[in-house]
Amino acid sequence: MSAARLIRRIAVTLVGVALLVVGVILLVIPGPGLVVIALGLFVLSREYDWARRRFDQIASRAHQAARQAARGWWSLTVSIGCGVALIAAGIVLIVVRSLPFSGPVSGISLIAAGCLALATLGYAVATTRADP
Repeated sequence: MSAARLIRRIAVTLVGVALLVVGVILLVIPGPGLVVIALGLFVLSREYDWARRRFDQIASRAHQAARQAARGWWSLTVSIGCGVALIAAGIVLIVVRSLPFSGPVSGISLIAAGCLALATLGYAVATTRADP
């Protein structure tokens, strides 16, 4: 293995593992933990077959869940409501300092999760409507 290849493998491993750790932490605190875990697996999949298989599984399940949420008007309405509620809760956590776990980190995490949920839902709606 060449020196450049070894350095690349080490860098990919460090970045991927760091993203996985942050993703696991974001599962506990407010934030888009699953998305960060998927991103970590994506980075690791550039060097490791086990990560590629896990990423493919997670991506497939996420795509199915997004399409399912976008198919019916009821699930679409609930999903949009949840995304908007995440954004609103994030704003409240930033503004109201007396709440438990309030602060900019918690608030921004919730706002990012809500925006990501709405963006994913928008993509799912666009691809579901385009499918025959």
